Amino acid sequence: MPSSALRDALLRSETLRGYLLLYVQAFHAQAASAGLASQYQVGARLARQLLMIHDRIDGQLGLTHETLSATLGTRRPYLTETLNRFEETRLISTRRGAISILSRAGLIKLADGSYGSAELEYRRLLLK
Repeated sequence: MPSSALRDALLRSETLRGYLLLYVQAFHAQAASAGLASQYQVGARLARQLLMIHDRIDGQLGLTHETLSATLGTRRPYLTETLNRFEETRLISTRRGAISILSRAGLIKLADGSYGSAELEYRRLLLK
């Protein structure tokens, strides 16, 4: 959509304008949460990332270790060790290129507070 069309639609529709502003507020909450999460250890960041992806995808997460390590800014071997620990404690199961979440509650606990607040804000603002 051209920006001019969006601008015109926003000028014509107070409802659209209000909803878009709520979305921007939710996006800012997510960005702030991501910034804070960057200070956590790799295990907590990985748990948060898996939960966020699982929120958006029903079923197995089609992810490679390479993609996750790049996303989290860590070395691939260390990420693989962390995923193996998650699997040993039955939080996830992995197969080549796929991860299944077995315990959301366990991952939330491991995320150590880095997951949940932005998601609650999104639901509060946009899913009334």
